[in-house]
Amino acid sequence: MFFVLLRIYWFLIGNEYSSWRGLYSPFKKKHLKMYIDYIKYYIFLKKDVPHTLGHNPVAVAAYFVLYILFALQIITGYALWGLYHQNGLAFQLFGWIFSIVDLQWTRFYHYIVMFFIGGFFINHIYSAVLFDFKTQSGEISAIFAGWKPLRCNKK
Repeated sequence: MFFVLLRIYWFLIGNEYSSWRGLYSPFKKKHLKMYIDYIKYYIFLKKDVPHTLGHNPVAVAAYFVLYILFALQIITGYALWGLYHQNGLAFQLFGWIFSIVDLQWTRFYHYIVMFFIGGFFINHIYSAVLFDFKTQSGEISAIFAGWKPLRCNKK
């Protein structure tokens, strides 16, 4: 939970590539075209992918969904943890979940979200390596080198 809160903080005060200022809006014509181009690329209808220095629009949407999953995982986790000590703080803060969803469904949501987050992790590694090789934009090498080229050097 600490790292989720840290990332939300960085989202508010970070640089142009990691904060809300770098988000793509599907309501802007230029950004909508980029969304469509990336979706076509992901479903193999387009061969070339447009270059972006930060995250692409589809990745931004995926991160938005991921943070919703994180919130669901945290809330259900604390609610389940609170069952072991029903006079404790966790149950007092998150016990309201059981008035909406019963225990078995809460466990099921907590369990299934774990697989969605794991699937996102696997897809994230695949996509990062794919884009590093496809666009030669330095996605993976930036992790180790600490810097990223400003433009793509396609062959």
